Amino acid sequence: MKKFFRTHPELIYLNSGSHSLVPLSVIQEVKAELDLYEQNPTAGMFQAWQKLWSVQKQIAPHFGANPKNFFFRANVTQPLNEFILGVKLPPASEILTSDQEYGAVFNICRFRAERDSLNLKTFTMPSRQEISEMTADDLVDRVVSSFTPKTKMLVISEIFTGSGVVVPLEKIGREARARGIFTVIDGAHSPGFLKLDLENSSLDFYAGNLHKWWMGPKGTGFGWARRESFTELQPIQAGWISYDLQEPFASFAEGDPQAIRSLMLGCHDFSPFFALLATLKFWQEQGQNQIFSLKRALDNHLISEAERILGFPRFASKDSQMQGPLHSFLMPEKFSKIVFTKLIEDLLEQTKVQCSINFVNGEMYLRLSPHIYNNKDEITEALLRLKKFFTL
Repeated sequence: MKKFFRTHPELIYLNSGSHSLVPLSVIQEVKAELDLYEQNPTAGMFQAWQKLWSVQKQIAPHFGANPKNFFFRANVTQPLNEFILGVKLPPASEILTSDQEYGAVFNICRFRAERDSLNLKTFTMPSRQEISEMTADDLVDRVVSSFTPKTKMLVISEIFTGSGVVVPLEKIGREARARGIFTVIDGAHSPGFLKLDLENSSLDFYAGNLHKWWMGPKGTGFGWARRESFTELQPIQAGWISYDLQEPFASFAEGDPQAIRSLMLGCHDFSPFFALLATLKFWQEQGQNQIFSLKRALDNHLISEAERILGFPRFASKDSQMQGPLHSFLMPEKFSKIVFTKLIEDLLEQTKVQCSINFVNGEMYLRLSPHIYNNKDEITEALLRLKKFFTL
């Protein structure tokens, strides 16, 4: 697979959880779309919305979504803002989230609660010691037991960015719907790692990134909402699509009002979104099952080699259903006194390995996340370099 990517001759890239490398064919398509647009930006702008709909119709089914319930955004944070801040909730409602959510998403929940005088409740996600013995059903019970009669919105990650733990959403979603609780899912790490079937899910609102495991251009993400849940959203922004619809917007999505009102506002550089078709083509040519299988093989190799070489405790469950694409290893205590941004810089400079450092429950973790442009030999080499760094 390495031949399809532009890899650095010295660097071993193990931080796909922040940004993945993009296939060369996708980079070329972004440039081609930008060049085409710049030949006549005025015409490009007026033609962009129908072209965007054409892309949307082809991308949405890949994630099991109706294109009219699916919309593009630059990143996962944008639709999460629209969902968390826009869902109609009765007075004195409770927003439920976990104590391990991504910081930016927790802040959206906090903002909504403070803005509307709602209660923000956090449940405790399992610690590293607890999760090692837990099953997927145990985690479902942990979440559902946190529901109260006042809970009206659950905001939760499908794959936790700090630990890589995968949450069994389908059972949680069914339990939430039975209680009249809206589910808002941070799926930042799911597209490209999990097979999504959004229309057949029990969820209400879902946001995902396309520039991580799916290997789309930087600055591409999406939102999806169940059709009946869309009616419970109040827009948090307004523009041309808010009232009397005019062309070139009025005919978008065959004139479907909900799809039109989910459009991105204002002028954009559309080339990354148009180039998503090149990413889709890459998945089709290489085969989704083959990509998933290779990724799993690399993950398993990293896990076994990290245990052999580093010996750091891993934040993970023994239940394979809960193993995600990110792998977090508890770092030696002495490194916790170093500012983590400085530590990442030192790691890169001294080992030529690009990785990430996260905090979970106040503990510092080395996070490694390989993808299909890596191979087993370089993963082993990276771990040997990291071992040398940590034992100096």
